[in-house]
Amino acid sequence: MLAVRTVSAYLRRWGYTAKKPVRHAKKPDPEEVRHWLEHTYPALQKRAKQARAETHECDETGVVADHCSGYGYAKRGQRATMDVPDLHLGVNMVSSITNAGTLRLTMYPGTMTGERFIVFLGRLLRTTTGKIILIVDRLKVHQNAVAPEWVAAHSDRLEVVALPRRAPERNPDEYLNNDVKRAVAEDGLPDSKPALRDKLHHVMRKVGHLPKHVVSYFLQPCVLYADVEST
Repeated sequence: MLAVRTVSAYLRRWGYTAKKPVRHAKKPDPEEVRHWLEHTYPALQKRAKQARAETHECDETGVVADHCSGYGYAKRGQRATMDVPDLHLGVNMVSSITNAGTLRLTMYPGTMTGERFIVFLGRLLRTTTGKIILIVDRLKVHQNAVAPEWVAAHSDRLEVVALPRRAPERNPDEYLNNDVKRAVAEDGLPDSKPALRDKLHHVMRKVGHLPKHVVSYFLQPCVLYADVEST
């Protein structure tokens, strides 16, 4: 049996360092992912170029006031701690980003519903006079009886395409979500829902004014297929 110190030395020698794990679904379908990368997405981009459409990557997330995304330090034998509000406070949002650096979002209370998704779609269409191809995950609300009818009625300006099942790492917007959660808690956790909402709005407005930063989410290894240099 090797000592912990010896194992650490070997790992460093082999180029391994301590890192926070990237989310990866347990049972993605490799064939579905391969088909997405080699056929579905290239065909989608071809349609987008022909229609001069914008391609948006979309995702929902919840930002909570007791989220801890980083590491803490404490003396040996003591736990690292973080002061959090007495109540569990959270704000939900749905956002979309493009590989040109565009960011759009809508905050909402409670859970995502078909009606709330339609509100976001309507606001998204009002940001451009052209067509939008929106890439979403397989969340049931994206496929319920309300949203598809609305999308069909606006098919001249909107197309909604689903990502492969259980493949969140293929969505650039997931990396935005992780970044935002870290930024909200960076200089102290909000202690009320209005404060959390204001902090989230401040962070998102700042990111929205940094298109190069938004583009960087498309440079992650699992989403390079959607980078502007690849499309």
